[in-house]
Amino acid sequence: SGIAATLALAATLSRLFQTSNYASYAYRVRFCWWGAEELGLLGSDFHVSEAKKSTVVGERIQDYLAIIDLDMLASLNYIFAIYDGKTVPTNTPAAAKPGTIQITTLFRDWFNVNKYPWDNTTFDGRSDYGPFLAAGICAGGIYTGAEELKTVEQQKRYQSMLGSL
Repeated sequence: SGIAATLALAATLSRLFQTSNYASYAYRVRFCWWGAEELGLLGSDFHVSEAKKSTVVGERIQDYLAIIDLDMLASLNYIFAIYDGKTVPTNTPAAAKPGTIQITTLFRDWFNVNKYPWDNTTFDGRSDYGPFLAAGICAGGIYTGAEELKTVEQQKRYQSMLGSL
């Protein structure tokens, strides 16, 4: 589910970057897929550890501005949960916190402008953003739920969306 969303985002950005009126950014966008998340974030841990050792510009950990986590996007009992930047682990380097909160705000603003319901979710370390946050890289993203059931209040808010997307 996250793979499909990431591919759609990559295709959309590719079209945007090819338009003549698009101003170039100083940062590159990298789309990554990690293996072995369920076994302990092995893929993202490995990637971050290699980036910390790299001296190649564009491959070093300091070349990363942010990570957007799009894992768990196809829950049958979905919600739109935005990772709450105020819930990063207490040992997260201070440099990652302001940008993480800003990513949270960007997602909330988008959902509010489009009048979509949303909920907060905590940075609980169960996804691939963990190694990046621990390395001082800003993180954010959305999550649609896993094993949890909606509350009655959530059922009412999300029911209003049926047939509207």
